Amino acid sequence: MARICTVSLIAAFVLAGCTTVTEIPPLPYPEQVLQAKTEDVVDVAALADSFVEEQMSAELLQELAQFELETRAFSDRKLPLGPLGTAILDRCYISLVGHTAMAEFYEHLGEQQATVHRDWIESITRYIAEDRDGSRDDPYKVFTKPQAETFLENDGFRVLGSYYDGVPETPLLLAVLVEKDSTQSETVFFDFSATFDELASLVNVPENSEDADKRNYVMYFLASQGDSAAQASMGSLLAQLGRTQEARRWLTAAIHGGNAYAHLITARMFVARASRGRESSRPTYLSWAHGHYNDAVEAGLDPAIRELGMLLIQGDFGERAIEEGIAYLERAAQQDDVPALITLARMAYSGENQGQPDFERAATFYEQAARIGGSPVRVEYFRFLADSNTPLRATRQSFDWLEEAADSGSAEAMVEIGNCHARGCLDKPNYRKAKSWYRRAVRAASENPSVVNEVAWTMTVSHIDSLRSPRYARRIMDQMMENSELARQQPEFLDTWAAAYAATGDFEKAVELQHQALRVAQSNRTLPQEHLEAIKAHLESFSKGEAVLKPIP
Repeated sequence: MARICTVSLIAAFVLAGCTTVTEIPPLPYPEQVLQAKTEDVVDVAALADSFVEEQMSAELLQELAQFELETRAFSDRKLPLGPLGTAILDRCYISLVGHTAMAEFYEHLGEQQATVHRDWIESITRYIAEDRDGSRDDPYKVFTKPQAETFLENDGFRVLGSYYDGVPETPLLLAVLVEKDSTQSETVFFDFSATFDELASLVNVPENSEDADKRNYVMYFLASQGDSAAQASMGSLLAQLGRTQEARRWLTAAIHGGNAYAHLITARMFVARASRGRESSRPTYLSWAHGHYNDAVEAGLDPAIRELGMLLIQGDFGERAIEEGIAYLERAAQQDDVPALITLARMAYSGENQGQPDFERAATFYEQAARIGGSPVRVEYFRFLADSNTPLRATRQSFDWLEEAADSGSAEAMVEIGNCHARGCLDKPNYRKAKSWYRRAVRAASENPSVVNEVAWTMTVSHIDSLRSPRYARRIMDQMMENSELARQQPEFLDTWAAAYAATGDFEKAVELQHQALRVAQSNRTLPQEHLEAIKAHLESFSKGEAVLKPIP
């Protein structure tokens, strides 16, 4: 029985009287295959490299994938697996599908030869997974979609659906959605770079095409050949382009091919159409979306649980559906779905659908989200705790998370740390530290109008003398407003700018800027009335030569 392993075969001859080392060139692929069948040690990596360099062609890949698909279709009938597995291994001896078929064939017959193929399965599996984790950044490597699915199923996963994607470093990625033991679904990625150029050459991609354009040509070809992952990808692309009817044809084909991910794409497409289509067609699109979301949930696609919940709480399906939507969101929250947790926290915080706020419920969801989420989530959690309208207060844990967010570069977190020091939320106030954090936030996000405006407003109008630095505030507002046309269209930014000039004694300029703020505010039909009234009150103050002071932070 041959022993299979993945060590490199490097042979060197040391000639008498010298130290020259000569590396033996690798054998041609056919000879390596022959050796693999008779020798004790085989280098799977070298065999794979030789296959790519010597054997691989678009036509071979088509044949290989077709035989592998047929083999997977016969998984419940063992006798046909023998000739199919042989045909596969004749084309690619390191096909996981081929060796799996042969192992099951010989096991069905009670033949010892099955052990040889089980050894090959173990060795090839080790090669696919070696030094890789199946993430988008570190995908596994295979040659065909059936090989990827067999790799996952051999490890106990259930394949739910798939689609193609790509990043600059890997022009063609296969993303496979799976679950194991009825636990949370996940996505595993496979690198198809080795086959990408071969397939691109087959479909006559125009010269000098970008990888994204090449990928679209390849996906169309694969979709036409019945690849359900490519069909789902084509449907998604066409849906984004607004070509709904074409998208539906591809997505329907993918669904018929057993690709549950196409249900999720279809549901999202109908939600998008409902939001931008005629009002009369909105109920129909939403109903279709609801149906496909249900199918995706039934198939085990966890993202669909939260998205269905979000669809139902909008109120389009009635009051009872809202309660059902909350139940879906709670189910997603149990799986640590951060968007679901944040949605539930905000609903409890505002009292939406409950009649009054439930701060303890909101805190529970926020804390869970902050524990597993990134900087924006942790900043929002801290702001919730710091809200004077709640009976809650910031905790040491929430502050530590805030500092971690600041260390990762979050200017919003830096502003909140400054506010915490100014209020003395964990200790007595320290205004020197507060101002230092405010300035650090501006340095980190000098082109972020919201961050600059918040710091400038605090350091202009704060009721705390030790926090005010109106000249600094005026300088950073001058720079931002001169460089950002978008900022000059925001009444609240113009309001801050005017306040900074008033605080430094230039009331003439302050009045001029505040008139601009008022004109912009009056033209903004979505601006809350209280904001408009505040702008008018500030204009009146500046006209009287009075600066603005507020209890901030």
